[in-house]
This record gives sequence, C-alpha cells and structure tokens, in this order.
Amino acid sequence: MQIEEDLSGPTGDLCEQRLATAQLEGITAVFRDLGVDRPRAAALLEAVDEVPAASHIRAAKQAVEAAGISVAGGDVERCLILTGALHKLRELPHLPVSRRVRALLCEELAWVASAPTAEFARCGVGTARFVRLAKIATHTRWPAGQFEWEISGIPRSDVLRVDPLLLPGTLAFLAWRLRGLGPVFFSHLNPRRPHRALLEDEANRSYFQMAQAMEQQPAIRGFAACSWFRSPETQRVSPHLAWLSRVFLENGGWVVDAGKAGADCGALYRSSTRRALYEAGRFTPRKGLVVWPRRAMLGWAAAHPELAGPSPLEAQVG
Repeated sequence: MQIEEDLSGPTGDLCEQRLATAQLEGITAVFRDLGVDRPRAAALLEAVDEVPAASHIRAAKQAVEAAGISVAGGDVERCLILTGALHKLRELPHLPVSRRVRALLCEELAWVASAPTAEFARCGVGTARFVRLAKIATHTRWPAGQFEWEISGIPRSDVLRVDPLLLPGTLAFLAWRLRGLGPVFFSHLNPRRPHRALLEDEANRSYFQMAQAMEQQPAIRGFAACSWFRSPETQRVSPHLAWLSRVFLENGGWVVDAGKAGADCGALYRSSTRRALYEAGRFTPRKGLVVWPRRAMLGWAAAHPELAGPSPLEAQVG
C-alpha cells in the first residue's frame, strides 16, 4: 500500500483499525492490564537491542498466553509495534527527513497492519526483522528505498579490521575529511526492497533521500556502510557489482577492505560463481567499509536533482 498525500493521519487510522480487530483486541486488553500503554510500548521498542527490553517483551507474551490468547503468528509483536507507532506518529510531520522518506516509513507501518499472519510470523521478538520494524516504528531507522539508514558512529572494530597497509590512509581520511567516527548515517540493505537484485539507479535514489535528510541535520558528518557486497574483493570476482563503489570513489568518498566476513554473510547466497570460487579457495568473503563525508555527499546530491522523482521501479510494482 502506498501513502503519498496525508501521512501520519491515514497511517494512524490503519494502525487503530488493526488493533481493534478481534485478533488483537484481547492482546491490547492484556497490555492495558500490564501498564503497556502507547508511551510504554514505544519505550520498549526503542530499547529492543537491550536484553532487559527483550525480557519485558517476552514477559508480556507470557502474560498474553496465560490469559488464554494464542501468541503464535507474531500477534503480540504486531500489537506492540502498532501501539508504539501510534505514540510516535504524532512526531512524524516535524522530523528532519524528506516527505518521500516519511511516506516510505508509513508504507512499512501499513505493511505491519496488513501483512498476512503467515508472513508476519517471521518477525518475532529476537529476530532481525523485529528489531528493524521496532526501529522504524520509533523513528530510529529510516527506509529510503533500496537502502535505509540509522544514525550511529562508525564501529571502531570495522576500522581496526582494515588492512594494515591501508589503515594509515583510512585514519587520515576519517580525521581530516570526516572529522571523526560520527555521527553518520549508517546504511543497511532494505530486506523488503521492491526488487531483490541490487540496482544502481535505486541505490542512488536511496543516497539522494539520505542526502536530503542530512542537509536538515547539521550534526551529521557523513555516510558510512560496511558489508560484503561493498567489498573490493567481492567486486573483483563479481564485476557487475563494481558500480556499488563507483559513486563514492568518483565523488569524494573512501572505500577500503575491512577484513573477513563469515561464510554465512550472504556473499555465497544466490551466486553460483562466488560459491564455486569459494569452494576452490579463490574467493574469501570480506567486508568493505565505505565512508562519504557530508560535503561530498551533499555536493553529489545537488548535482543530481533528477533523483528526487519517483522511482520507475516503484511505478512498475505499485
């Protein structure tokens, strides 16, 4: 479902309507008895990375089950996300992101409200999917199409894994161009992107949305990412992915090898070529660290206003 005009109002209505269904109203009543109102639900979601928060959510699931209500299918998680989202939606019109990003966030919440039980069941507490949705609901992770972002610092562990021969140049770049390790927009791949393959135009549209948000947030020092598909080694054996580094290298950014990645990182998934090279000992999955300073990223975005328009891909799937 695509929401382009009014944002928080219609999305809030969708959340309210789903919470009022027979499937979720019993869970809402148990939440009320536990003192999990909208602000409390939002607070729990904001802390999902922390063990105590996860414990509280599991305790709430146990209370729901003790009341004779099934906790299968992710109903408790759905109820918690929608309840917390309703508390945070009132802030949405005033947040420093583009209208397009606000619309994409509302589309994610619309999916939470409408996704079939069999599909949403994969978003249980303790999964990466639940963490992602909790962050989106509480405005700490922002969807931007193919990629999305969170505000954080570049992990020191990623920097320390850089090849020793390349580390001095990397440290100099971080010190003089980025002026530190953060805060930055740290990018992640959107697991619910419209097209499963990585596409250059869609990536650039995501970066453009991030740049628009960055322009409104003076404290942000730049963009960063670290993953297997950004690795120079991955792009060596899969040259069709070389475009992933091109936009940074041609526009004032930095791309460097950041150490080994686990064999389960995704580099071997759906690629018979990389898998065959890995099994032959000719390819080792590695991570690539990308850093794009604020001034360079905003300069690139200013030169590409055409990326502000709607994605042709979204028009095809919409």
